[in-house]
Amino acid sequence: MGYFTPAARLALALAALAAFVASGAKAQIAVPSGVYVRGEAGVAFHEDVNFTDLHTTAPDCFLCGGTAAIPAGTSGIFGGAVGLRLNEIARTDLSVDYLTSATINGQNGANPPTTLSSRFNSLVVLANGYLDFPEFPRGVLGPFIPYVGGGLGFAQNSLGAISGTTDAAGTYTLSGRNRTTFAYAFGLGVSYPVAPRFTIDFGYRFFDLGDLETGTSLVQKGATVQVTGARSDGVSVQTVIAGLRYEL
Repeated sequence: MGYFTPAARLALALAALAAFVASGAKAQIAVPSGVYVRGEAGVAFHEDVNFTDLHTTAPDCFLCGGTAAIPAGTSGIFGGAVGLRLNEIARTDLSVDYLTSATINGQNGANPPTTLSSRFNSLVVLANGYLDFPEFPRGVLGPFIPYVGGGLGFAQNSLGAISGTTDAAGTYTLSGRNRTTFAYAFGLGVSYPVAPRFTIDFGYRFFDLGDLETGTSLVQKGATVQVTGARSDGVSVQTVIAGLRYEL
């Protein structure tokens, strides 16, 4: 068996790497064109939700000048889209995504604190644009095509009834509310053509879904009173999504 010096081994390794990259550069990447439909599913990681009273100095305020930064849990995301490829690089679609219920559970900064616990979900409709890069970086990713994209639209955020405890009144329940707000998203990923009409997507997407708002009916000690309620400063979600595109 022949002996190779370290320099020879390095030269052979570099030659093998160059051959691999060159073969990838010569491969023909099929980019579907025309109208397509897309389905997707993934995991959504919600950032903290920070509530502030709508009227901090009103006599019937809920948090009354205080704020409540409430941790939010994870949820699922499922959706679909109808789109159009404009050319080899640009495509656009209209998407509808549903984020399943996420739990918020925490307390405000008062001493003693008021605890808050609830669940919320979101329906998101966005008009999106994408840029695909089938030739960049040429050959390095082989058949995988990197892309970036973003979208604008609206979200309907549905906050369920909030329950918790206060030092003065004990347990309470505050009604929830549905709220429709401006929303946007942006992200990046890679796609992989698996057949002439089928492409798999793997991506990361950040959503800003506007805000959440509580209702105004507060039940405590068996009595119902009206309060001003509270609104969050935003609903931010980071998602990891896998999808499948089909060219019609």
